[in-house]
Amino acid sequence: MKKVLILPGIICVSSLLSSCLSVKSISGEILDGSWYIVEIRGSTVVPPAKQDLPVIGFDAKTGKVFGNSGCNRIIGKYDINAKNNIIQLEAYTRMVCPDMRTEENILNILKRVKTYLPLNNGQVTLFNDRQITLCNEVSRPLITLRRKTSDANILPSLAGEWIITEITGTTIPVEMENKLSLSFDISKESIHANAGCNAINACFSTDPNDAYAISFSKIVVTMKACPNMMLEKQMINALYETQSYNLSGKGDVIFYDKSGKLIMILTKK
Repeated sequence: MKKVLILPGIICVSSLLSSCLSVKSISGEILDGSWYIVEIRGSTVVPPAKQDLPVIGFDAKTGKVFGNSGCNRIIGKYDINAKNNIIQLEAYTRMVCPDMRTEENILNILKRVKTYLPLNNGQVTLFNDRQITLCNEVSRPLITLRRKTSDANILPSLAGEWIITEITGTTIPVEMENKLSLSFDISKESIHANAGCNAINACFSTDPNDAYAISFSKIVVTMKACPNMMLEKQMINALYETQSYNLSGKGDVIFYDKSGKLIMILTKK
């Protein structure tokens, strides 16, 4: 999985290289509202522990731009008919953040935006105002945005079955016959997991005062002798160490330990 910590990213595939052409006729009102920055230059945004995705907002009535680059706040204005850059940043805070390189990357890229286009990515309909790509002067995608929802509770997003794609920095081979998986039952506050050979059952708990907090307890594992016991042990240890979670720009679930280190990535099945 290609990722950038606390970075948002952009899809730079061939289908998008031409998608930013001839877009000035699109109404600028489609930008109105708040958006998550979910990709930058082909890299999915993976926020740090207990931090939301970067956000940019557009006010169609006033022409104002607002939001944050992950940690620092940004203020500016935009004009879709501008001959040069359509976004003009006027001010931003200068706090020391977990990933200053990403903060600077976002600020620099926003200054280069030349045009925009609603994006048909196979999951949304073209011009449905759900996802937008910002492009530079040669119509190459820079930033992909996803409409920000008003619901800050991300717990319901965990429901269902997930494929475990990474554990403690190790990418799980896609060709594995028995894929590692984990299912959440939100109503029962429990999980059932396939560790490749053995089954895992556990309870999870969250904190009403901390939207990102999650931990696992009462972990029970079957005791079969399996070919890859080391990987199973890594998975079990990661569950014990998990202290928080978040969603990446493309909707993957990310688990973090108490130090904020990424220890597991789940992709929706």
